[in-house]
Amino acid sequence: MNTRPLSRGTRPHPSARPQRGASMLFALIALVVLTLGGVALVRSIDTGLLTLGNLGFRRDALSMTSVATEDAITWLMARAPAELRSDSEDNGYYATAVANLAPMDTTTSDAHPVSLVNWKDDECGKASVSATRLCLTPVTKKVGDATVSYVVTRLCNVTGAGGSSRPCVVPLRASSALSMDRGVYGSLGKIDVPTAATFYRVIARVEGTRGSVAYTETLVHF
Repeated sequence: MNTRPLSRGTRPHPSARPQRGASMLFALIALVVLTLGGVALVRSIDTGLLTLGNLGFRRDALSMTSVATEDAITWLMARAPAELRSDSEDNGYYATAVANLAPMDTTTSDAHPVSLVNWKDDECGKASVSATRLCLTPVTKKVGDATVSYVVTRLCNVTGAGGSSRPCVVPLRASSALSMDRGVYGSLGKIDVPTAATFYRVIARVEGTRGSVAYTETLVHF
């Protein structure tokens, strides 16, 4: 009679060992890294497009400042010299070079008071009287979706006619072309005696799409 030895259990074949999940772990890590890289790439593209868009809006606002400058020049040319010797606040015009004018600032302090421009029609940010030398009133109008504003200051120390007692900023060279300071014409339509006309400072501001804001300053004389 044949007998078999009792089996104490069968050993598993080496190839049948249970997997411990190392490959799955590396695959998940790689997937997370790729996901984070994709998200970062998308955010980078979105930021770049947003920056380009903002630059475009600012460029459009900057180009619109020419509208305000041309309006200011048209207003100046329509006035006789005597009319430009005194302030016309309703027209955004000041006959003197305003001291400590900071057209791009919105705040001031008692220690260092400056003159502001009331661009937003909020009394220059409701700054205290002691902290604000002047709160200039601009001319404002809507052009499409943009808000166009300007103020003009005559570069003279005080109001009144120019002269030795009221020095004004003038070109280094006198001009023989048509000037608002003289009314003497020659046969060719030019002034017989050269004149040095006063400079006017035109400060323009445009608030365009998405709150984009642009400022320009232009010096003109006639």
